[in-house]
Amino acid sequence: MPTIKVSEELFAALNEHQAAGGESPEQMLRRALRQRSSLRVERPRSNSVLDRFLNILSRIAEQNPNAFPELESIRGTRRLYFSRVPEEISNSGKANKPVRIPNTEWWVTSNTSTETKARLLTDVLRVLRLDQQECDRWMSELFGDRIAASVAVSSDADDDPFKI
Repeated sequence: MPTIKVSEELFAALNEHQAAGGESPEQMLRRALRQRSSLRVERPRSNSVLDRFLNILSRIAEQNPNAFPELESIRGTRRLYFSRVPEEISNSGKANKPVRIPNTEWWVTSNTSTETKARLLTDVLRVLRLDQQECDRWMSELFGDRIAASVAVSSDADDDPFKI
């Protein structure tokens, strides 16, 4: 059987997880690789930013169904961005237009600027504790390298990784 080298810290964490009745290290690696490959974003047929944004949110929800309720914590001063009830979004501002996230029971406000959608997606990834590499991939898929790079530059410059 082939072997792989891992740090002592990772090895200890894998053994701890298994000792607590969790998956074996091999099962954890297989699951992680399956999740990685299933996270590939399929471009929607429409090329609008909103359609790509909704497609990505749908895929993220598919991968994180139990954590998705945490998105209700993403809010503006008065504006609610995510909810299971579209009227809550509509009533949280003067011109909010909720739209259903495909294949979910969730709604998101749709009439925001491209920059706000970038910030919302970054906030979603932060709240769901997805790593920076996944964040960069989703941002690039949604907005292209130009905006994804501007998000990275902003985070380096301001010490606020979620500011555009």
